[in-house]
Amino acid sequence: QPAQADSVFKPAPAPYEHPRILFNADELPAIKARLDNDVLGSRIRTYVMPSWIAGAGSLVREIAGLDLSGGANLGHVQDYLTNNEQRNIAFFFMALDGVMYSNSVNRTDAINGIVNYAKIINASKVLEPGRSLWTSNQWDLGVGWTFGGAGFALAYDLLYNDMTAGQQAEVRLALSNATTGRRSWGM
Repeated sequence: QPAQADSVFKPAPAPYEHPRILFNADELPAIKARLDNDVLGSRIRTYVMPSWIAGAGSLVREIAGLDLSGGANLGHVQDYLTNNEQRNIAFFFMALDGVMYSNSVNRTDAINGIVNYAKIINASKVLEPGRSLWTSNQWDLGVGWTFGGAGFALAYDLLYNDMTAGQQAEVRLALSNATTGRRSWGM
């Protein structure tokens, strides 16, 4: 069903009110209804989301399970800071399932996954300042996918209210590190 003109661009929420990137909290019930009742939405909910969560979600769970309480090291950076759009889509689908369907396992794994990935991004900037990711101001698909793509940012947006202030700050720093001074193909 097409969106009405007055619902295409809602007013932006107040600062630190999430979600806010593609939709706001008031729209969540309607989105859930479409996932549950629309032909396309129910296919996404029944087939697409579970497939991504079962497949690439295993990498998100692996990242979520890393003990990075002391910070990420060079081994973590070399093993996990990769160009992987499937991982990024799994970040988002796990967050969406966790929030929309109160799936506490997916919600927790998505939070821990994006926070640990943020720690890896932030560690790379310090440990590998000469890496091309940090020396170029360009933003191509490979750079975007390495920094988590849209899935990383959308997962943060959805999970913000379930995260601690420290977790929020870690992910915000990673988003800032990844985008500051860069020109994006989407700009």
